[in-house]
Amino acid sequence: MDLVQQVKYILAMKLRYWHAELLKRMRATQTLAQLSIQKPGNTAFLPGVI
Repeated sequence: MDLVQQVKYILAMKLRYWHAELLKRMRATQTLAQLSIQKPGNTAFLPGVI
């Protein structure tokens, strides 16, 4: 594997990891948003979600 291929491979792995983390955070945010809808007054720690 030459250097260019190595760099592309590393970037692809980082991107895949970052995408997985983003999906986890989005799921967690949705769960928090659902909880805050059930209990009004808990939206202070969710800026920009609702």
